[in-house]
Order: sequence, then structure tokens, then C-alpha cells
Amino acid sequence: MDHDQAERIQARRLEQMKALTEAARTVMRAPSLPATLQAITDAARSIVGAHQSACSLSQADDRSRAISALSLSDKYAAWRADAQPADRPGIQAWIGEINRPARMTQGEIEAHPGWPGPDAGAGERPPMRGWLAAPLIGNDGRHLGLIELSDKIDGEFDEVDESIVVQLAQFAASAIERVQVEISLRESEARFRHMADSAPALIWMTDDQGRFVFANMHYDHLFGRPAMEMLGTGWRNTILPEDLPAFECAFFAAFQARRPFQAEVRVTAREGQLRWLRCEGVARLDDSGRFLGYTGCNVDISAAKHAEAELRRLNETLERRVAERTAQLAASEARFRTYFESSPDLVFLIRVQPDGVGLFEALNPTAERFTGLRAEEVIGRRAEEVMPAEVAQKTAERYRSCVEQDRKVTYECSYDVEGERRIVDVILVPMGDAEGGSRLVLGSARDITRQRTLEEQLRQAQKMEAVGQLTGGIAHDFNNLLTGIVGALALLQRRVEAGRTEGLDRYTGVAMASAQRAAALTQRLLAFARRQPLDPRPVEANRLVGSMEELLRRTLGPAISLEMTLAPELWPTLCDPNQLENAILNLAINARDAMPEGGRLMIETANAQLDAAYARAQGGEVRPGDYVAIGVSDTGTGMPPEVLERAFEPFFTTKPLGQGTGLGLSMLYGFVRQSGGHVRIFSEPGQGTCFRLYLPRHRGSLETAEAEVRPLRAPRADAGETVLIVEDEPAVRMLVLEALEELGYAALEAADGPAGLGILQSGARIDLLVTDVGLPGLNGRQLADAARQMRPGLKVLFITGYAYDAMLGQDRLETGTELMTKPFAMDELVERIRTMIDAG
Repeated sequence: MDHDQAERIQARRLEQMKALTEAARTVMRAPSLPATLQAITDAARSIVGAHQSACSLSQADDRSRAISALSLSDKYAAWRADAQPADRPGIQAWIGEINRPARMTQGEIEAHPGWPGPDAGAGERPPMRGWLAAPLIGNDGRHLGLIELSDKIDGEFDEVDESIVVQLAQFAASAIERVQVEISLRESEARFRHMADSAPALIWMTDDQGRFVFANMHYDHLFGRPAMEMLGTGWRNTILPEDLPAFECAFFAAFQARRPFQAEVRVTAREGQLRWLRCEGVARLDDSGRFLGYTGCNVDISAAKHAEAELRRLNETLERRVAERTAQLAASEARFRTYFESSPDLVFLIRVQPDGVGLFEALNPTAERFTGLRAEEVIGRRAEEVMPAEVAQKTAERYRSCVEQDRKVTYECSYDVEGERRIVDVILVPMGDAEGGSRLVLGSARDITRQRTLEEQLRQAQKMEAVGQLTGGIAHDFNNLLTGIVGALALLQRRVEAGRTEGLDRYTGVAMASAQRAAALTQRLLAFARRQPLDPRPVEANRLVGSMEELLRRTLGPAISLEMTLAPELWPTLCDPNQLENAILNLAINARDAMPEGGRLMIETANAQLDAAYARAQGGEVRPGDYVAIGVSDTGTGMPPEVLERAFEPFFTTKPLGQGTGLGLSMLYGFVRQSGGHVRIFSEPGQGTCFRLYLPRHRGSLETAEAEVRPLRAPRADAGETVLIVEDEPAVRMLVLEALEELGYAALEAADGPAGLGILQSGARIDLLVTDVGLPGLNGRQLADAARQMRPGLKVLFITGYAYDAMLGQDRLETGTELMTKPFAMDELVERIRTMIDAG
């Protein structure tokens, strides 16, 4: 190397050192972190003489990095947008791991395992021609980031370049830490200011002379003045003059001793309000222990002070009332002791412990005499130890329930006394908590053996009276009907045996009519028992009542006039029209019997709205809403109160024996209640009687309300339809099978549920299942459920003498199922079968 070249190198090194010094000044003056990073990046590229330089800060625990600042020469200007690689680990992360500078040629860097490889389009970019990087290391040795350069303008990167970059990295690390500290400080100050201004208390700071240097926004809220006017002053301008001497004494005593202080003072707040403040402060010291002032807060305790004054007043009142209550309690205890000792009932106390074990606490003299146990033998012992096992178990269950549910418990139990079984009615009442978390239960028991005996005797007498009334009335009606049936069949048999076939339809008609009347009677009885499902349909009550006029006039006779007042635009109702006709006819007959000398019968209809107050007055028997009201009134003898109270009672009648069953009004009541309605009676002796029936308003279509009566047909099968009959009564099963076979149906039969289930499992064609409900063992409902699981969509027709509410789900049948009630005509059955099959 010649002399001139050495001088040029030396001059270049001197320029680099000057530039490095200037760069250090620029970096240390940078106002923000982005500005600091950019200054470092620009200085590195300028001093070393490279086409590319970047400064990065570590962004993740895996030492991946993101470029924070970039400096490019014009050579790379076209690729500036692509010069920001994703935040990912790579060769830059490797610098963070070794935490020392590194210098490589292009070949070395491309062979390095951390090099990610060229990006898309890398072949179009200029070659890197070397790479130089130095880590940014904090004062604590922590890796902050790195400076990296590539593509040196003149030659390759050497030791001098590396030394310059390392020095620049040291300047950069110090500047970055300074900026980060400044940022943290500003953020901390902002957080403190936000926290202080958000606090619901007056927060303040003083200097070492006791003058305020800070007050939060609560000062403005409390005093209605800006906090700035408080700075540089003390407490004198805020505290009430009469409280100031004591406060200053306490404050300056604490101030001199550099110890915490606390005081309660009154201040005049905004709008002249007097407020109580609790002032608390602690000494603020620097690292050397030098006193800097106080930091504290003032909390508004006005509400607490008012509450304290009110509490004192209440305490005085409480003390007076405690004394009064103590006297009352002593008197109450004396009364309880008198009751306990002299009560004719068995009285006892049980202490129920937290684990549910009950121990007798007291036993009165009556209980001692009844049980034969002395109090000292019982107190402190469990029921199981002193009572018969059955009685002890029931007692333990009840007193635990009493405590757990915190309510009165009543029950009955039997107790053997001197070989005689006695029935005892027991009441348990929970009392206040006792010691140790246990509860006291007060028990009272009364011997009701004689009362139960008398009640049973009364029930038996009423039962026998009711059975007698039912037997007389029903036997009277059925004997008349059976006479018609038996007589017609006997004449029919005689004619057939004699070979005389003319006029036989007259006898069959008499027998059928009597049988149908008998069926109607059983349906009314079942409706009374609420086991006969109704056939509810939309009904226009005006039209139904009007159609009964001729029948009612014949029933009442010429001595009684019939008057009808039918409301215009009457709402429709949903009920069984046949049952409604029977109800009105029954009321008309009762009215006729109550007017033996003649009179008037009035029938009226009206729309009615029953409100919640009316529903509550009826004891919850009716729901509020819209109803159709039908009134039936007479001018007859009326009913005395004792008869009125029992009007709906089953079997109760005032008619002579054999002239009534006592079921008419009971069945009417059952029909109305089953239809969701309500019945009222108004009657006084000599003033007549008025019945008002309330039936719910129907808001649906009336298309089925007036279905025309048409003669039933006996349709024939036309496609080999198959019906499975499951019926345990052989006569009924035989009649149904023959009726179906005569009309071309394929009929399968089974005598019980399991047999029917076997046919259903056989795979034979079955278009409809007809099953009796009351089959022994597997009943009709269970059979139908199993059948529809095996054959989804299979239609089912239930036939029964009555329908159980539980089977039908409150008188509602499932889709694809229907119900017919025995007895029925074969033509009616076949018509229903045909209709269900054709329904698809």
C-alpha cells in the first residue's frame, strides 16, 4: 500500500469517526422511538457506505423480529415495498441467540441454516454482496434488536465497518432504552392521572412544607372550584373554622414526626353544603429516606355521619324496645308454661341437630299420661329410643321435613295405648334457631280416635244411602228398558218359530230403540263420572235452543208457559251438543216438577265476559275470559239453603224413592266442567230457581256446527282392505268380523294384546287396527303404541265401554287414531272404518 492510499484510508476513517459522533448526537436527540430507529438506520448506511440498512426490535419470545426502520439507496428503490419481511424467526433471530456481531459474504449467508431462501422475484433484485449485523444490547445484557447492513457500495464489509456498527449499536441501545423509559414514564403518569381522577375521593399531595402540589378532579366536584386554586396553599381555605384548630394541631404534629395522620373535619362544599370528610395521609420519602411531603385522600363520610347519628337514635329506641320485649317475652313464657302444663293435648319439644338427629327437649303431663313415659325418661333421647319403631320412623321423617322446609307439618299416626290402637293427629311447627345450629320443633298431638270412628260410621251410612238411591233409580229406568228389549225379542222369536215373518221389523225397531235409550243412559252416567269422552263441536246455542222449543213445550205441558230470550250475534261455543240438549231438558223437567200448579219457564242466552276478580271469587273454578251464558229460570217453589248447598251432590234428590236417581244435576255439572265451563245457581224458597251455564267462547270455524243428518251407509271394500280386530269379548268380536266379511273386507282376529302383536309382527297386510281399550295384560293403548312403532302411520280405531282420561291424555286422541264408545250399530262401525281407511 503506497503512502497516498494510506492517507486516504486514514482520512476516511477520520470522517467515519466524526460521522459516528454526529450520529450519536442525532440518535440521543430523537424525540420518539420511530425517529430513533430511523436515525440509527440512516446513520449506519451513511457511515459504513451500504446500499441497504435496517434496524429491528425483537417482538416475541422466540426472538423473531419485525423491521422497524429501513434505509435504501436508489439502487433498491424499486423494491422498497417488498423490503418488509414477515415477523418470523430466521438469521436475524440467530443474531439474537448468539447476541454478538456477525459478518458474512453472500455465499456464506446463503449457506447459513437460518437463511429463509430467496423470495419470489429474487432473481430480479441486485445481489446482496455481503451482510453485516450487530445486536442491540441493553444495559442489563438483554437483547433488544439488531442493526443489519447488506450490499456494501465499495468492496466487502471489514473489521472497521463491524467496529463502527458495534459502536453505533451501543449508542442505539442506550437511546432506545431512554425513549422506552420516557414512554413508560408518560404512560405511568397518564395512568396515575386517570386513576386519581376516576377515584370517588379527593386525592392530594403536598411538598415538604405542607403546601398542596396536586389535587385530582374530585376537588372540582366537591367544592365546585378548579383544583389549580388549591395548589401552593394548605388546608386553611377548605376546612370549617371551628374544626380547623384541632385539625392543624393533629396535622402538624404528624408533619413534624413524619408519621401518618388521620382526622375528620367539616367543609363547606359547593352551594354551601356542609360535608364531613375523613382525611388520611402518609409520608412520602425518597430512596435516601428524605421527607418529600404527604400523599393522602379525603373521603366524603357525610352519609356515614348521618347514619351514625340515626344509629344512635335507633340504639336508644332499640334498648327501650328490648326492655319492653323482654318483659313481654317473660309474660309469654309464663303463658306458654301454663299452656304446656295444663293443655289437654300432648305437647312436646324436639331439638333437631344439624345432622338431622332429633332429641326430646320437653314433654308435658298430658303426653306423659298418654304414652306412659315420664319426662325424665324421654328428655335428651331420640324418638327411636322411646317410641315404637313405626311411630318413631314417621316422627323422625316429619320433624326433619319441618326443619328442612321451614314450615308447619301435619300428619296422623297410630299409637298402641294399653293394648288399644289410638289415632293421633300431630302438628309440628319450626321455632327459632337453638344453640350449635340446631332447631327447635314444637309438637302438638290430639287423640282423634273417636272422631275418626264417627266419620267412618257417617261415610258408611252415606254410602249405603247413596247405593240405595242409585240402585232404586237406575233399576227403575233399566227395568223399563229391558222390558221393551226382552218383550220384543220374545215376540220376534215366537213369530220366527211359527214361520210368520211379516211385521218383524216392528219388534226389531222396539228392541233397537230400547237398547239405544239404555246406551244413552250409560253415557250420561259415564259423563257424570267424567269417564265418557265428550264429542265437542262448534255449537250455535241460539239455534240449538230454538230447535228444542217444540220438545220443551210438550215436556212442560199446557200449565207452564215457555219464554225464550235469545241474544242477537251470540258467540259460538265448543261443546257436545247432545249433552247440552240433555242438560237443558233436565233443567226443564226439574222446573216442571217444581211448578205443579203451573208457572213460567224462561230460557235466555247472552254473551258474557268473566274477569279475574269474578274468577277469584269462585275459588279458581273458572278462568277469566269470554263465555256464552245460557240461563234457565222458573217461578217454582225454589230451594232452601241446605238443599241448594247439595244440589250438585251425586245421588242427592228431593224426589220420592224410585222417581229420580239424584244424578241429573251432577251429570249436568260434570258436562259443563268437562267442557271448560262454569255453573251458578240462584234460588230462594218461594222465589223460584235460576241456573246459569257458562260455556267457553269458540273462536274457530262453524263449518261442523250444523252438519246435516244423513242415513248411514254400509260401504263395501273395493281393494282387499284388511282390518285386524283385537277384542277379548267373543260375541263382540264375532259380530264385527261377520259384518266386515259380509262387506268384502279381509278380517283378522285376536282375542288379546299379545296375539294381536303377533299378527302385527307377521308382515300381513293391515290397513286398520280396531282394538278394545280394556284388554287384559297388554291393553289397547299399549298395543297401539307398539303397532305404530312397527308400522308408522298405521291407523287405529279404539272401541270401549268408557275411556280412561289417562289413556287419552285429557280426552285428546293422537293423529290417526279415533274412538267409538260401546254400544254402537254395526253400520256406524263400518262407516267409521271406511272413513278412516279412505282418509289416506
